[in-house]
Amino acid sequence: MRRQLVFLGLALALLAACRGKPPAPSAVPPEKELRPALDKYLASRSGLNLPAMDIEIKKASVQGNAAEALVEFRTKDGQGSMQMTYTFERQGHEWVVKGAKGSSIGTPESETAQPGKLPAGHPPPDSPAQPPKRP
Repeated sequence: MRRQLVFLGLALALLAACRGKPPAPSAVPPEKELRPALDKYLASRSGLNLPAMDIEIKKASVQGNAAEALVEFRTKDGQGSMQMTYTFERQGHEWVVKGAKGSSIGTPESETAQPGKLPAGHPPPDSPAQPPKRP
């Protein structure tokens, strides 16, 4: 009987010690951990021709229940690229995209993407689409 009480006491002490520790970091790289949420978000967006693009998470960081990822979109025909930063939130056991910000656009003529620069004649990102003005 005494042996059982000692065992029970040790088990309770071990359980109490483990309770206060933060969860162990994921062994999965953040890029792979966030990819399903990004794919689900992009699939829900209308007007995107996803089969025509290569999409790569270039850099990702996770801090608790929040994450951020730099995502590069490249056209498969080599006509250009764009980068967006997405924010994520952990909801239960899965990640959900909470928003996107900023962009940089590159073309075959420009070796590096230029943050905030849009092609000549391109409307601002927040304005409704309008036909180009004719001279």
